[in-house]
Amino acid sequence: MQSQQQPVTVDQPARPTQSRVSAYRGRPRFQKERTRGKIYHMTQENLGATSDIMTGILQLGLIQVYVLFNPRASHSFEACRIVNYLHVLPNRLSVGVIISTPFRENININNIYRWLTLYIGGVKLRVDLMPLELHYFDVILVID
Repeated sequence: MQSQQQPVTVDQPARPTQSRVSAYRGRPRFQKERTRGKIYHMTQENLGATSDIMTGILQLGLIQVYVLFNPRASHSFEACRIVNYLHVLPNRLSVGVIISTPFRENININNIYRWLTLYIGGVKLRVDLMPLELHYFDVILVID
């Protein structure tokens, strides 16, 4: 069965690293050029057609969330509907992120929720999530 994924293009600034070289192809850090990444519009119906994507219910802070683990996403996101349950204030991004949706809309994201606690199999992890209007999942996590 063919997956019904729809690409979503994400523009992001070249992120600074601890070395003097960016994580993107050895360019000097803090370069203002924007790079492109992708996430996919995915529904429950077409999850079975993709072998490298997983879902699960995990604990994020004090709430349980339905998570999509996606190795193809360039960022991790949380559904706007759950941000009030996290009891954390967002940080403002120094450079906003522009997301182009499959519906040819551009969404500007200017906030990020940093150092949220996510529990996977009893292991406590820290994640940074950007708010995005998600309908099928509570969280989309980049995995590598």
